[in-house]
Amino acid sequence: MQQKEIARQLGVSPAVVSMALRGVGRVSPELRTEILALAQRNQVGLRKLRKRIDAVQAPVRRIAYCALQHELVWPHIGTFSSLNEPLLGVSYEVSLVLAELRDKSARAALVADLVRKVAAMQLDGLVVGPHDDLAGQLTVLGLPLVQLEYKIASPARDLVVPDNFNGAYRLAGGLLAAGCRRIALVRCLCEDLNSIEKFAGFGAAFAQAGLAIDPALVVAGTCRYQEGERCAAALCAIPGPPPDAILLENDWHAPELVQHLRQHLPAHWPRLSAIRFGMFCDSERSNSLTTPPDRVLLPRPAMGHLAVRRVLERIASPSDWKPMVVRVVPEYRPGGG
Repeated sequence: MQQKEIARQLGVSPAVVSMALRGVGRVSPELRTEILALAQRNQVGLRKLRKRIDAVQAPVRRIAYCALQHELVWPHIGTFSSLNEPLLGVSYEVSLVLAELRDKSARAALVADLVRKVAAMQLDGLVVGPHDDLAGQLTVLGLPLVQLEYKIASPARDLVVPDNFNGAYRLAGGLLAAGCRRIALVRCLCEDLNSIEKFAGFGAAFAQAGLAIDPALVVAGTCRYQEGERCAAALCAIPGPPPDAILLENDWHAPELVQHLRQHLPAHWPRLSAIRFGMFCDSERSNSLTTPPDRVLLPRPAMGHLAVRRVLERIASPSDWKPMVVRVVPEYRPGGG
């Protein structure tokens, strides 16, 4: 029996039968069940159709993405909102469980509230944002859990992280390949592992070119947006010839840094448009540069897909679990146009 025969017997079109067998389209649950039952009884479509029927009847895995809302997690929220294609042949849905972090003193209460919400949901697995305290408390629920991070946080959990070293290596290598040699470096939280990995990648690119990072050209910053003004002043105070490129570990400082450089550019510096910029970008931020900077972009879609995939693997084989760190190489986009 073919799909056309099923359609004839049930008084529907072949297109409706096809949609029901593929689990798509607007087909009522009752009609879908009737079509599947008739197809199974008559072994319609042999092996290929058998896979379709199994996929339609397989349970939909429910996964939640849990995070405290701030700029570090906004990019991932969009990623999970757009995920809808089956992975590993499994259908799933991702719910967003979020709390807006406005006051740091309320963090513990927000984390506890999120954990209560998640515990009350019927879930098969969890993806957690870059919050060690939240991930630690959610672990006690016993669900497969994968954490999205910006660095190696806890080796006892599954992690999906950007490959900071190779991203930095490619970014610095692009500036060096463009002929830049006197490169100033604006760091971000020098003691943080994220910054340490990036700095090591920059150093490897310099070493590959037979050079070394000049400590006199290194400016230490923090994660605060207001640091742009101070970092700009520190760059302008660097003795000797002006840099031919400025490399930022993070683009958080970029808008204010560019603004203050433009306002207070030393007389012996060239125009700002003649200085090449390179920066790590957690998200797309405007920076008022007339010449596009070289950029390394956080691989948000790839990280989201890999996190969900890892959760589904954990659900399928719970007894085989060992902590895993998945590193995703950021995308390098040359600028300087």
